[in-house]
Amino acid sequence: MYACYKQFHPPTAVSFSLSAHFTSSKDENLILIKNNVMEIYVVKKHENNPEEDEVNFKKNWKYLVLIKTFELFGVIDSIVAVTLPGRTKDVLLINFEDEAKVSVVEFDEKRNDLRTCSLHYFEDDFLKEGRTRFVYNQPIKLDPHNRFASVIIYDSKLVILPFKQVSENHSQEENFLFQINKSSTTAVNNNNLINENEMKSEVQRQIIIDLNDLGLRNIKDYCFLNGYNEPTILFLHENEQTWSGRLAVKNNTSTVTAVSFDLYKNYYPIIWSVGSLPHDSYKIVPLEETAGGGVLVFGMNSIIHVNQCATWGLSLNDFAVSNPNLSINFKIYENYLFFDVGATAFISNDKLLVSLKDGELYVLFLEGGGSRINNLQLKKLTSTTPASCMTILPNSLLFLGSRLGDSVLYEYYEKRERSSEEVDNNNTVNDDELYNSTDKKKRKLTTTDKESNNGDSVDDFLMALEQDNDVPNGGNNGFLKGSKIESTKIELRIRNSFMNISPISQLAVVDTTLDTSGYQSKLNDNNLEVVACSGSGRHGCLSVLNRNLRPEVQSDTTLPFKIKQMWTIQSLESDFDEYLILSLENNTKVLESKKALDEVTSKTTFVTDEPTLNISRLTNYIVQVTRTGVRLLDNATKKPTDKKTRRDIKSSAILEPYILLHLVDGTLQLIIVNPGSGTIKLQKVALPEKNGKVAAISMYKAPENSDLFQTTNGNKYFCCVYWTNGTFEIFTVPDFVSVFSFSQFYQFHSTVFDEDINENQSEETEVKNPYVSEMILRSIGDEDELPHLLILLSDGTLHMYRSFICNTAKPKENRLFKLRFTKVAQDSFLPTINIDKKEETKLDITSTKSIFPTSEIQSRSKFIPFSSIGGYGGVFFSGDKPFWFFTEYGHLRLHPMLQDKTVTGFTPYHNANCHHGFIYFLEKDSKFKICTLSETTKYNAFLPTRRVMLKATPNVIAFHQETKSCLVCTAVAMKAILPEDRQLPIGRFPPAIEQKHTAILFSGHDWVEMDKFEFELHECVLASKVVYLSKEEYNDDTDISFEEPLNSKKQDLVSVIAVGTAFVQGERELCRGRLLLFDLEPVLGKANHYKLSLMNATNVKGPITSIAQVDRYILVSVGNRLYTYYYDMKDKRMNITSFYDTHFYTVGINTVRNFILYGDIYKSVSFLRWKEKGHRLILLAKDNKPLQVLSSEFLINGHHLGAVVADTNRNIQIFAYDPKDPESNDGRNLVPVCDFRVGALINSWVRMKMRDIPGESTVSVLSENEKRRQQQQQHSSSRVKTNPNQQFLLFGCLDGAIGYLAPINESTYRRLSVLQTKMYTQLEHLAGLHPKAYRLYKPFERTEHNYKKKVIDGQLVWLYAHLNTIAQKDLARQIGTNAENILRNIQELYQSTFFF
Repeated sequence: MYACYKQFHPPTAVSFSLSAHFTSSKDENLILIKNNVMEIYVVKKHENNPEEDEVNFKKNWKYLVLIKTFELFGVIDSIVAVTLPGRTKDVLLINFEDEAKVSVVEFDEKRNDLRTCSLHYFEDDFLKEGRTRFVYNQPIKLDPHNRFASVIIYDSKLVILPFKQVSENHSQEENFLFQINKSSTTAVNNNNLINENEMKSEVQRQIIIDLNDLGLRNIKDYCFLNGYNEPTILFLHENEQTWSGRLAVKNNTSTVTAVSFDLYKNYYPIIWSVGSLPHDSYKIVPLEETAGGGVLVFGMNSIIHVNQCATWGLSLNDFAVSNPNLSINFKIYENYLFFDVGATAFISNDKLLVSLKDGELYVLFLEGGGSRINNLQLKKLTSTTPASCMTILPNSLLFLGSRLGDSVLYEYYEKRERSSEEVDNNNTVNDDELYNSTDKKKRKLTTTDKESNNGDSVDDFLMALEQDNDVPNGGNNGFLKGSKIESTKIELRIRNSFMNISPISQLAVVDTTLDTSGYQSKLNDNNLEVVACSGSGRHGCLSVLNRNLRPEVQSDTTLPFKIKQMWTIQSLESDFDEYLILSLENNTKVLESKKALDEVTSKTTFVTDEPTLNISRLTNYIVQVTRTGVRLLDNATKKPTDKKTRRDIKSSAILEPYILLHLVDGTLQLIIVNPGSGTIKLQKVALPEKNGKVAAISMYKAPENSDLFQTTNGNKYFCCVYWTNGTFEIFTVPDFVSVFSFSQFYQFHSTVFDEDINENQSEETEVKNPYVSEMILRSIGDEDELPHLLILLSDGTLHMYRSFICNTAKPKENRLFKLRFTKVAQDSFLPTINIDKKEETKLDITSTKSIFPTSEIQSRSKFIPFSSIGGYGGVFFSGDKPFWFFTEYGHLRLHPMLQDKTVTGFTPYHNANCHHGFIYFLEKDSKFKICTLSETTKYNAFLPTRRVMLKATPNVIAFHQETKSCLVCTAVAMKAILPEDRQLPIGRFPPAIEQKHTAILFSGHDWVEMDKFEFELHECVLASKVVYLSKEEYNDDTDISFEEPLNSKKQDLVSVIAVGTAFVQGERELCRGRLLLFDLEPVLGKANHYKLSLMNATNVKGPITSIAQVDRYILVSVGNRLYTYYYDMKDKRMNITSFYDTHFYTVGINTVRNFILYGDIYKSVSFLRWKEKGHRLILLAKDNKPLQVLSSEFLINGHHLGAVVADTNRNIQIFAYDPKDPESNDGRNLVPVCDFRVGALINSWVRMKMRDIPGESTVSVLSENEKRRQQQQQHSSSRVKTNPNQQFLLFGCLDGAIGYLAPINESTYRRLSVLQTKMYTQLEHLAGLHPKAYRLYKPFERTEHNYKKKVIDGQLVWLYAHLNTIAQKDLARQIGTNAENILRNIQELYQSTFFF
């Protein structure tokens, strides 16, 4: 069996964030880490005008713009930024999870890419000391004076990476990075000085120190101390560990130890140590000397300041007991809490922001004097997202990155108020909900609040979040009564938010048109939605994802004629559209847009006797471009003015006051309209013909004060030209002076830059096929964004480039020397390879009449820009495969439109009955549709996403096909109800918390809550499944035929929802559970509305951890056993028919026909067979090696059945049952056939059918007639066929990533495997990481493992589709094939798995 792994949705959980001058010394960057993905943003800010009115206050928000996203072949464990001596911008030090290596990277401004400076590798069996399991590596820490960085590997080895210092005798380039000794040896016992040769060459050593030799074990945290001459590291460690059950015998076991490092003498003395700290101490935060120096030691119950001694602390509850060995002055915090910190950041030296893991944001005020702290005061700010990282940015910006909720960018304001009165600590703090709160809170507005609320709301969602998080009375809790202090009030305002769909606890495929129970394909399989259980606590929600855009149809009409294109013309009196222009095959129709669309063709002065190519409204004119000329209609008198051209017009670009015409002979003409006098001037454009003829054009107007498009003569209008010889050039308008030129554009390199004029003197006129037929240079989304260059080739291939600024480019007079383009890789639009390349698609530059084929002359550009459709700006791409282009923070988002037919006409449409909508026309059915975008869906996300806020943690979900409804089981934290004999002691103790579980029934159509069911006290839901119960009596003596799968319509089955629960009441009570069966009954008087009806509740002696169905029986895991139940319809009760003893804890059960696969948390997976006769569960085979299973599912590939297992070590394995294999031990063992490392925890699998793609064939051997016949067959078949014998697995990860694992045939695997091997060495990989090492299976224990591989890394192979044509042909040649075969395999996998 062979498979292919591919992600189509990247991770969204933010693990780390930091601020740095990474892209340039002038830009402030925000760097986000999401598992193995690095996103680099630049912080932008509009200039504030002090005299600006309050209405425009909101428009001056600071915002982020994405520079680029990088996907690394390694899970990032920590990252720091450092400015090395002699450099003006920062470099990044990155270490990786489960790997002892550090990469040093910098940003290459010329290529807009990462450049690897060095890779430091520490993996050695000698350093591991025979161990195989380690606690996660401690993060990289940086010396305050940038002398060296350090990282702890293998729990006890401290690695020191010294930085090379700048000297007077060496240039800047020689002092750019670390210097490493040739041998990495342990330097604890080596006290020799650096020899003379090393001093002369300034090669400093890489040092590895064994902390066990220093008496430091079980390191919890470490940091560099401020105020010391020599680098000094403070370690928080626990040499003798304890736990809550032994606190009566051993407590206060934590210790902080300061170690000084003299790198030149190899001398590392312990200078001071403080022991007997609380055992729950887990984090240390260094302080500046002005704030008291030393560190703050965070514990769950206290905060203690340590600086050579522990003298001051803050007691957060009564669990914080003062140790007699330490003279700590504990200050009592009024509102008791558990101090479980998620992230910290300093606003100033004496103010520390602290985010708890439940989302509460606090500020810790430090009152220091000398080397000690005099007072610690904790003040609550607000309730926000649970932060995993926190970063302070310039201009008072605060970023909170989260794994459990949306990441948020705040702007904070500090206000000081003098108060001599007692601070009332009895003020209650409302823990308001973070999202979608409907309560309107009354609050007193400060001056800044009034300014912000009088302006127009940029985002209502952000404003609601901002208002809901406001804390009454400034949150002045936590101060001593009667204290006279200077109160500092900190206000937060939201500026940006980043959608997060992690952690995905479970996935479900919702289908409103497909009968999944019987595997019956219907007309359109794309009406699928993937629902992910996302978030935690009050941030919990359902994320409804689509891979295509689905508009809301307002009107649908069939027209008696075919529309080639359409336009709307806005009215001068209102914002609504006045006219709708329809271009037909031989004429043009004009419709007037009022309450309805009425034809007024005969009443207007538009050209109606020939088709229209383009139309637009200028200041004084309406411009209509036809095939033979241009007509200008005066806005006031509607008097026409015609301008005829000497040749027919192929295309045009209108940008006031210029009208650029591209004629069919490959020449250009320019019409200049004077907006003041109304005069019109026709100008012939004389361009040098050394590059051939003009194949495509586009116009662009640069925004004001643009650093990207700057010329010496101050031009703002530019014309992009693609020549027939493959050269891309930019001219100024109207003088048409070349300011940018790239001669090898037809090869589509990753970076396009301005070539030197002297180097571009070749006069090659050979036509490069396929040629660029259309292109557009435009800012997608916001007008201030950097423009994108979208290119359509004559064979249907689409290439996308994004412009960027290169500040290091050499200045050239009157040239756009700073302008460069970088290629954008998008998997949504792969290169087209199934194309009938006929002779008429080629250019004929020798012709004096028309150099273009007839099919391209009478057509509007397929790139249709829009500025406001549903509040979004972007570009629509029409044709056989319509696409939408959006941007999010500058990142390009592509969404295919849900349509199997060709869209020939499209235009934005704004009317009183259709606000900010659009109109499109289907050529095949002649359908004329008026649509809008849904207000509940976010379209500029990576996938169109709709969120259903639950304000609770969603655990499991089950979709009921017959009623098109979803049952979601949620959990909400509540105060625990304890027995009377086990009450908590009276005092300052936080209340015990438990989860209250509820089952909520949602409609799958509009996601409205229909009903809910409250579970009993202490009862938690662990599993849910839709099962089918038979109404017939069961016969124990007959076997069941498995010719057809279960189908409720054919076999008279009743579909119900089974829910498995467990009662968790501590160690004293035996855990038990219940099996609940719910039936969905329709509600009278409400269409498509149902309610939950409890059919049966069966008590079991153990927790029900998983539910499945085998034949007509319900298969349930209860504790360490499997039971099969059948439901007696007559007696209304459940009966046990068989059982099977398992190992420890069953994490999942999967069934296919009568085969059963179950996974254990410690003992891997087992393969069973259910036999109806005798009611027996028979063990066929199992995996004897230890494996911590996280999830499992069957993978079906024709007659082959595989068992896919995801473990806690972030691997996946595929097992097969093959008794003939020698490794199977006569069929008793499952044989591993594939293994692969994902790098993320896969928590949920969904099995889906693959599309029926034609069989494997080589494109190059097909004749032109065969290709044409194959295309005709594909177009004639309107039904989307699926193959139930070919199924792929859709998976969701805890970090928010979504992808699939698809089976492939052997020939495809052979080709892609060889290509993958070549790409290992032929491509430059980011941060020096090797994809093969990253994807290699990593066993949980040191065991003999025979690596099977046989899984294609789609993340790597898909990069082939975005290489330049030279690299594609070279790689294909090396493996003995051509680029078309490889692209065909990639496209087949994309199309066969494209659902929802």
